[in-house]
Amino acid sequence: MKQPTYPAGSHDSIQYHFFCDDKLFAVRIFRTDSLEHHSAWVFDDGTRTVLSSDAPIRQADREYLDVAAETMRIEADDTSGRITVHGAVADDAFAVEFKPGRTLRWSDTLEHVMHQPDIACVVSYRGRRLAGVGYSKRYAWAEPPRYWGYRFLQGFLGDRTTSIWTADAVFGLNKYDYFKVLSADGSLFEAPNDRTAHKQNTMFAYANGVRHEARFEELASWDQILKSERMDSHLRQRYGRVRYFDGKAEREGVAITEYCFGTLG
Repeated sequence: MKQPTYPAGSHDSIQYHFFCDDKLFAVRIFRTDSLEHHSAWVFDDGTRTVLSSDAPIRQADREYLDVAAETMRIEADDTSGRITVHGAVADDAFAVEFKPGRTLRWSDTLEHVMHQPDIACVVSYRGRRLAGVGYSKRYAWAEPPRYWGYRFLQGFLGDRTTSIWTADAVFGLNKYDYFKVLSADGSLFEAPNDRTAHKQNTMFAYANGVRHEARFEELASWDQILKSERMDSHLRQRYGRVRYFDGKAEREGVAITEYCFGTLG
């Protein structure tokens, strides 16, 4: 399923991240009526900000997402996509070719939301081509809330064919939560939204009398302040390990968490 053109609303958020061996490549666009920001960072034996810019973002004359700024481009049509990022340091540049697997869409507290939790990718980086897996989240509001906050985790378990992603959020006065696990066979576990919660490094869910738990261990973090005359939010992403217990067995993997609290607009 293709990504919609940009921007998709008054507030539009686009993010991709990719796990390749022991490396992470993360890219995101964050737009409100008062702010337009894009960024990229890499974990490669340490955290490096590749790009952090308020430069204008332009949508090409296409019927799907094809956006470009000075040193970044994201293309995503019905079946595949490509991302290129260039920063101040030449060695930090990377390019990603990717193919989404399953796409999940819904509209509730968030007006529009699109998750692609099992992306296959190849990242070109420092003269190498690294096969890996990735994830994309896109959401948009026509009228975003003034105050918000959320915690989010996404990772891959075992041989990286099982994707886990969870969230615990407050948007204005509305609560928003989920806990999902997509297995390699295509089966999707979803806990009831009112039976999930986050602590700083532990995520819980209860379903059919069984307690599910994901425990995160941080290896590195990356921060971005999203501030304009109308908004002020602190965004933090962290890379690390995850252990998931489903009531029967424990599996290990890699994950990224995201924290964002403040004002929006």
